[in-house]
Amino acid sequence: MKNEKVFRCQCYSEVLVVSSYEGEDGIEFAIYEQHPFRILWKDRIRFAWRYLRGRHPYTDQMIFDKETLADLVDYLVELQNKDL
Repeated sequence: MKNEKVFRCQCYSEVLVVSSYEGEDGIEFAIYEQHPFRILWKDRIRFAWRYLRGRHPYTDQMIFDKETLADLVDYLVELQNKDL
């Protein structure tokens, strides 16, 4: 059986899905992005240039408010305690 919970980023463009499966060790983390617009070629070139210069375009970061962060921590503790 799959246990799953979704946590939305404060920017509303990404979600973090935390999943665990009964009888299996480990937890699965998946980040899904939603962009309401197409990435233009000039943005792709800008992202590539930033990456080549050693910086990242920060598309892999998520922002949580205190309530969402507390829910995430509580859920992870709950998953950990199920295995004990």
